[in-house]
Amino acid sequence: MIMALTGLHISWTRGSYLADRNWSIKVEENRPLANGNLSGLRPHYDGGTSLAIGYGFDLLVNSYADINSSLTAANGQTTTLSAADITLLDQARARRTAGTATQSYLDGVARQLSISLVSEPAATTLLELKLSKYETALDNALGGHYQLADSKERIAVLSLIYSITG
Repeated sequence: MIMALTGLHISWTRGSYLADRNWSIKVEENRPLANGNLSGLRPHYDGGTSLAIGYGFDLLVNSYADINSSLTAANGQTTTLSAADITLLDQARARRTAGTATQSYLDGVARQLSISLVSEPAATTLLELKLSKYETALDNALGGHYQLADSKERIAVLSLIYSITG
């Protein structure tokens, strides 16, 4: 028996669950890009201890295969990390693990990386690729016993998952 959670908020400010979900996470992960500043199409310091591209796609957490396939899907063209990019990311990952990845260091690494997204819609596609996986993972985590319908509460849970895992 599946038990639906009740009393959820479903009044959409942007017209639909997906539009509200995407906007909420876009603003949280990269407000300048969400508001039209296209510098977020390049790798950047994420404000914590990592590097991101687009709307919080974490370059130090995701595997190189996942980075390549995700950027290729988002950009609509083959996008591959170069050997130099991999070396820079390996070094940044090691410094992050050691606790020595400062903002200035990560800013420097971000400036040297050769990858980028081709447009804001590509950044949105990259976000949606990750979120579709998290939507399924959330449903699976509820174990088929509970159903969390499209709601502002579901958006909050997905936003938390996204910010933790990127």
